[in-house]
Amino acid sequence: MKNHLFRDRAPITEAGWEEIEKEAKRTLQALLAARRVVDFKGPLGWGASDVELGRADAIASPPSADRVQARLRRIQPLVELRIPFEMSRGELDAIDRGARDPDLDPVTAAAREIAIAEDRAIFHGYEAAQISGICEAQAANAVPLGGSHADYPDAVAAALKALRDEGVDGPFAVVLSEQLYKDLTARTDGGYPILSHVQRLIDGDVHAAPGLEGGLVISLRGGEMNPDRFFPWIQKITQTDGPNILRLKGIIAFAGDDERYVVQGVHMIVEGDHQRAWKDGEKRESRLVFIGRDLDREKIERTFKACEAQAN
Repeated sequence: MKNHLFRDRAPITEAGWEEIEKEAKRTLQALLAARRVVDFKGPLGWGASDVELGRADAIASPPSADRVQARLRRIQPLVELRIPFEMSRGELDAIDRGARDPDLDPVTAAAREIAIAEDRAIFHGYEAAQISGICEAQAANAVPLGGSHADYPDAVAAALKALRDEGVDGPFAVVLSEQLYKDLTARTDGGYPILSHVQRLIDGDVHAAPGLEGGLVISLRGGEMNPDRFFPWIQKITQTDGPNILRLKGIIAFAGDDERYVVQGVHMIVEGDHQRAWKDGEKRESRLVFIGRDLDREKIERTFKACEAQAN
């Protein structure tokens, strides 16, 4: 990826690039809210140009082949986002001399702007990039926030009920605009923090998203797993992190499997077996709980999600 940025043409040393990358990464990790609550697969590499959506639409038969049925696969084209920024020669020289407090504000500002652009595309859509936003797709199911901050928990409860009525279960997360999040953290209701009330309702996290207008309640439920990916993964994770895994347990829904698979383990020992058939109307979803110390939650969540049947 670095070759495509023409870094070798910039009058910046490796020390300068290291500081720039560190600051950009720190800012992006703090601000990219959508990646915490939607399925994210990547990086896919510079050669990737689209993502399969797993759906296909019937189209006309090929010429002179009326008996041949044709379907056109849906894909999501990938969009490249770039943003220019400028660093002063003096600050770059200061980095090379070992300065511990370089002025990296231009990097921070650029990273913030591009993070907000990505989140807005995911939450509100980006027509030119053929991206449909979550808010627009669910506009008909919007729940009013109410007239005061004390109404926020009731709005979240109403959204949770609407999701569950549609058969969508948790775990859940709440995403709020930057201003709503600030308001929520600063207010109390009867001496009890409103933020804590919302967290208790969803039994999950509340995230701030500068690129979002309003708020969202999103289900984080897992998908169906590919057994050829899951079993090597669970063996690897228990071998590498086993000493820190006090216990793990979960129910796995394998694609094409009519029965629930129950898995449990302690440290490096893990076992599992089919339990029973999935009941009619029961949500086929995979959940795995780790209890331990010094576990890399982000790595576990990311690699577990990569085991899903539809993951690339």
